[in-house]
Amino acid sequence: MKNKTGKYFKYAIGEIILVVIGILIALQINNWNENRKQAIAEKEFYKGIKNDLKQDLEFISYVQGYIEPKMDAYNLLNSKYSKDYVSNKTEIDSLLSIYLFSGQRTFYPVSGAFKSAVAGNEINNYKQKKLI
Repeated sequence: MKNKTGKYFKYAIGEIILVVIGILIALQINNWNENRKQAIAEKEFYKGIKNDLKQDLEFISYVQGYIEPKMDAYNLLNSKYSKDYVSNKTEIDSLLSIYLFSGQRTFYPVSGAFKSAVAGNEINNYKQKKLI
């Protein structure tokens, strides 16, 4: 009886050790998988930020091109035409219509990727804190 109890006790300890090793392996695989998912999410975040910045740059160029005639009209109005309205009435009125009635374009940055990461609280898990 004593011999059977010792064998059963050794068997039980062996089973416990195997279960613990299995759990540790499962935890390690889970941690690896979570880190892999995190790295993919971070990479997607940076791609999104890069795309947002490209869109911002394109829109800035568009706004600059759109506002350039307005700035030219403003500079002409402030320089040579500002002194004598009577003799330059046609030119001044034309410049004023360009300056006053051409549409106003304002730059609003695209920040979808950043806002999405902040809203999902993912941004706190990213590794490159200085870049963020």
